[in-house]
Amino acid sequence: MLSSDDAWAVGDTIMHWDGSVWSEVADPPTDARLWSVAMVTSDDGWAVGDDGTIAHWDGASWATVDSPTDEWLTAVAMTSTDDGWAVGWQGVILHWDGDSWTTADSPTDEWLYSIAMTSVNDGWAVGGMGTILRWDGTAWTTFPRHSTPISDETLWSVKMVNPDDGWAVGDTILHWEGTTWTEVDRPEHRMLYSVDLTAINNGWAVGERNTIMHWDGHAWVEAEGPGRNWVSH
Repeated sequence: MLSSDDAWAVGDTIMHWDGSVWSEVADPPTDARLWSVAMVTSDDGWAVGDDGTIAHWDGASWATVDSPTDEWLTAVAMTSTDDGWAVGWQGVILHWDGDSWTTADSPTDEWLYSIAMTSVNDGWAVGGMGTILRWDGTAWTTFPRHSTPISDETLWSVKMVNPDDGWAVGDTILHWEGTTWTEVDRPEHRMLYSVDLTAINNGWAVGERNTIMHWDGHAWVEAEGPGRNWVSH
């Protein structure tokens, strides 16, 4: 969300929140399913999806732009109007430089499901088989597994509060403390599909069987949900 009265959601359609109601975009630019949206400002935003689809919001309308891949793109993150990243299937990584999207070197062919940037020089991407990639401003590299003894389970979502604090969720919950990712305890072992933090001591994760979990700075605690459907991002 950009603000309490300006937010976007994507999927089989594109929806906008104006502070009162969600409304569907009347003439979406593509029939492809979109998996992720990231807004820089109220008149600059991006959405990505199936078959390498990339769509741009210019403040007036959404329009598709040239994409260098036909792999499904599952997540997009922007650091500014002229710097952003998208990731997806087969380890594909794309970079936006303000003029065009280009393919970046990727150290993996595992599917990537989520990306989080703290700056133009620091970012993370996660995916299948416990894959964790790090961007250092020069290259994407696989985070060394010998320094993080975690399981090879799918990671669906990553969120950074700052360069020294972040979380990744999926078949497990991982915490980044500035030097290593470590697994943390949780009350129920259920697949988690999305995580978001507002501060180092306040965050939420959601997943299968209506799982909703809250982080209070000390522990993840399951919260009561309205039903038993899957909850995703």
